[in-house]
Amino acid sequence: MTIQEISTLVTTIGLPSALCIFFVWQNHKNETYYQNMLDKMRKTIDNNTKAIMELANLIKRGDT
Repeated sequence: MTIQEISTLVTTIGLPSALCIFFVWQNHKNETYYQNMLDKMRKTIDNNTKAIMELANLIKRGDT
């Protein structure tokens, strides 16, 4: 958004309403970012769990 658009928005609907809209938009943006981060972490943890299970199986069989 440009400064002119923000100024028009504040003039049209008022500062409290404009801030409310901004915070809702910012919250949605942050939620999307953190959801993507959690998905990546979940994949990493799953891969690490698989690797640990394979290592544990190798140790149990004595194939080290």
